[in-house]
Amino acid sequence: MIKIKLVVCTILFLFLLPTSASFSISGLKSESNAGCITDSNLLCSNEKHIIEGVPYVAQSNEDYYCNYATCTMVLQYHGINTTLFEVLHNAGLGYSLSGKPRIIPTITDDFPFPVGFPRSYNCWCGQGTSFGEEDAEFIAQLYGLSCEFTYPNIMINKEICWQRYWQRLKNYILEDLPVCTNIDFTIFPYYVELRNLSGKAYHHSHNILIVGFDEDKGDVYYHDPLCAALTSDEDGTYANVSIEDFKKCVQSVHWLIWNGWAEGYTTLTFRKTGEPYPKETIFKMAHERNIRRMKGCPMAYDKQSARENFHKFGINALKEMKKEFSSIITPLIMPIYPFKRALIKSCFKTSLEKHNVSQYLMEIGDISPVCKYDTLLLEAEATYWDQLISYLWELDQITNNNRYVKTFILSLPLLRKINKALDEIISIEETIIKGS
Repeated sequence: MIKIKLVVCTILFLFLLPTSASFSISGLKSESNAGCITDSNLLCSNEKHIIEGVPYVAQSNEDYYCNYATCTMVLQYHGINTTLFEVLHNAGLGYSLSGKPRIIPTITDDFPFPVGFPRSYNCWCGQGTSFGEEDAEFIAQLYGLSCEFTYPNIMINKEICWQRYWQRLKNYILEDLPVCTNIDFTIFPYYVELRNLSGKAYHHSHNILIVGFDEDKGDVYYHDPLCAALTSDEDGTYANVSIEDFKKCVQSVHWLIWNGWAEGYTTLTFRKTGEPYPKETIFKMAHERNIRRMKGCPMAYDKQSARENFHKFGINALKEMKKEFSSIITPLIMPIYPFKRALIKSCFKTSLEKHNVSQYLMEIGDISPVCKYDTLLLEAEATYWDQLISYLWELDQITNNNRYVKTFILSLPLLRKINKALDEIISIEETIIKGS
């Protein structure tokens, strides 16, 4: 029986290899054409500066909104009256889904995940495939800003990449521009101590906001949006870490490379160039884009974090997911499918996005009649995603506790329930689209 499972797993791997994908946040400009600051007065080799008055915005322990939270901090720093949930809505969360992965295998695909092996079914939520180049530009446009999202042109030497990154980071701070950047939190001192981690690098990306540095003391100052949920917001506000530890965390997250884009050494900052549109206009522009995302229009999704990694979007991705769960081979595959928990996690993120954006729309209900309409429907949709989570979890337990044949038999009624829940989700999204 074990040999049969190994053979089936091997066939499954080869079958899925050509169409799988993975993703990461990329940027607007490579270092070769980034338009970095050239004022020689800013290029001192040993400096210190802390930006005053940078607001702190928290994420919750259960969400994955670190990059949206740091973005919100920068927007508020520039005097913009906005919230984390507003930024989530305007970036497309609650209306987005990506599926049918594509991949161009590269030698930089991260071990231990085999090249091309998908980590879930066709269910990549909005936060996982948003906020790359075009999403950042769209947010900047809404609020009268320009954005600079920079990443290494090519990764040749870690030390050279670090020196260029560090100089760019200092230049922005000396201009009083807070900088969003990625670190590997599995070796970041705060998390190692709090979670009693081993200090082994697992290359898991987390976004923090750099607000200062002091090369004399050897420290970097930052805001961490997750600290408020884990300990206190004071622990994440103008906190400090040694430059050496920070360097290790930046270099470590670089090696989590999916589809050729490096998360390490990236910097995102915004410059004020004008005034934000009126709130009603911002909502109208964002909502129109969100409906195009839900309809499955590829051009409404970010190129680098979505279009280059997936074939299907929005309701079309949902229908692709439904097609897979309706396939006659699915009952044969599910007992040995190794990523059910990854799929459960993705469904959880999607449900949370629907709920959070629904709550935001309820709070701003007077801004447009469509708010109350979408509020009820998105909240209803979230309940069906919760049902999917329950069914998938039950399926996972059955798989873990039974042999293949019994698992196959017990999975059949659950797969029917999963398909029914997907039918309800598709019906709700069709109603939202029709009502727009």
